[in-house]
Amino acid sequence: MASLSCFISLEHTLQGACLKSKKRVLETLSQLLEDSETDEVSASHIYQSLYDRERIGSTAIGHGVVMPHCRSDRVSLTHIALLTLKEPLAYDTPDDEPVDIFVGLLFPANVKDVHLKFLAKLAGMFREAIFREKIRNAEDNEALYAILMDADASLKTPLKP
Repeated sequence: MASLSCFISLEHTLQGACLKSKKRVLETLSQLLEDSETDEVSASHIYQSLYDRERIGSTAIGHGVVMPHCRSDRVSLTHIALLTLKEPLAYDTPDDEPVDIFVGLLFPANVKDVHLKFLAKLAGMFREAIFREKIRNAEDNEALYAILMDADASLKTPLKP
């Protein structure tokens, strides 16, 4: 079993961004998910994949949280990015709540159904009001990352890093 720290690093977190559109959020998540050291995938490819997935249907889980995700045959490892906004953004969510927490996920194309279990476990963390409040109150990127790592014990997944 791999821990959450295998999929996200401090460089993939951004606290309190001032973004005013869904497009800018997806672009920023794409830049955070890009890892030129390990994969041959560009931020523009990730953006297009996230955008195409969002067109199928909202990846909102409620309470101001959205989990844009996609799969790509250009990556061999799962990547996670965590982005919070200074001001919530209207995002066409089923509950009509503005969104200020975005969890971007990029999965290898070959992980098929395993990624759904991973998404469910991660979504479970963000459905907890206390956890969301900690995320929203993080003072900087380091604090945001630390909160995620503190919660890591509750998220174990069979995905291989």
